[in-house]
Amino acid sequence: MKFTIDKNTLLRELAFIQQTVADKRNAVPALSHVRIEATGKRGIRLTGTDLDQTLTCETEGTVQKAGVCALPGRKLFEIVKNLPAAEVCFEGKENDRMSVTCERANFRIAGLNPKDLPSTPKFKEAAAQLPADVVAQMIERTRFCITQEESRYTLSGAKFILRKKGVRMVSTDGHRLALIDNRAVRSEGELDVLIPKNALAAVARLASAHEGAVGVACDDNHVYFEIGARTLVARLLAGVFPNYEMVLPKGNDNKVQFECEQLLQTVRRVAVMTDERSRGVVLEFTKDKLTVRAEEDEQGAAEETLDIEYDGEPTMIGMNANYLAEYLSILCSGALSFEFKDGRGAVLIRPVGEAGYNSLNVIMPMNVGNSAPATVSKSGVSGETTETVAEVPAEEEQPVAVAA
Repeated sequence: MKFTIDKNTLLRELAFIQQTVADKRNAVPALSHVRIEATGKRGIRLTGTDLDQTLTCETEGTVQKAGVCALPGRKLFEIVKNLPAAEVCFEGKENDRMSVTCERANFRIAGLNPKDLPSTPKFKEAAAQLPADVVAQMIERTRFCITQEESRYTLSGAKFILRKKGVRMVSTDGHRLALIDNRAVRSEGELDVLIPKNALAAVARLASAHEGAVGVACDDNHVYFEIGARTLVARLLAGVFPNYEMVLPKGNDNKVQFECEQLLQTVRRVAVMTDERSRGVVLEFTKDKLTVRAEEDEQGAAEETLDIEYDGEPTMIGMNANYLAEYLSILCSGALSFEFKDGRGAVLIRPVGEAGYNSLNVIMPMNVGNSAPATVSKSGVSGETTETVAEVPAEEEQPVAVAA
């Protein structure tokens, strides 16, 4: 085979593959290789897989002789990254070796026989076409809530629900929950699947670099995303996602509006003095005033007040400062509604006046008392038992948001 391709074009596609499917363990040599196929007069197709995910990128070059090769992905990426900004010529040699030439630089790379690479799933016909900006937004509003605990398999991704009138994504790590709806989307097909967090990260990267529609489809084991000239196939998560609708708070009659940036900066400042294990801050609501405070044993305390419109009962809510700040930083700006019933129930936070979306974040509170240290519920929603933060292992400090 022999073809030429622009260096920057090739580097961009190789970067997507390295970020998405690079096999860092190198346990299977074939998984560290990129399949490159030159067809017709201008077609160049690059494919990488780690078996859980497969990314195919199609681009253009000049094909002098059609063919297929398999080259080590990381090595090829490093070579191309350091080449001058010019045309790169690939020419096949004996024993699956490839000559790579760019101006005065010449490399000879040992590859594999393409027949030794694992077979990859083929794209199914799209069940729906979703705007790329909608896909990116929905992933951003849910990905942060996906659990980092490998043992909680069914929570290690997001639930993706596509209906003929609307699309929804939901995620939870057991302590908080994120949900976003877009009812403006229309679709001929319907889906209800669990998409792994790594696949969501890859789709977000690809969608942010694309203007137009994202084709979505699935079969019994895979979900398919067609994003312009790039196609991502990801293995679905098996199992049953928790019944999240049961724990969406009801009766949160106390509603306070904030400017997102103002509340975020207040929480960040006060959080400097939180205990490193619990990261707990106390939000105390009194008439037309919010006091955010934190205290670290033997180190000191912090307190800041905000003027608000509130005429309800005095209420204290203990919250994980990291959870609160993370969601506020994703919203970035604009007005938000902070909704609660009392100091023991789940808090619901949602942006105000966001056209096209219904987005919310549910955070389970830490239990607080007027004079007692902050406590947390190990039973989560039921609230049957409480223990002090110091008595609870670090990974169990916050109450669970959902039950299977």
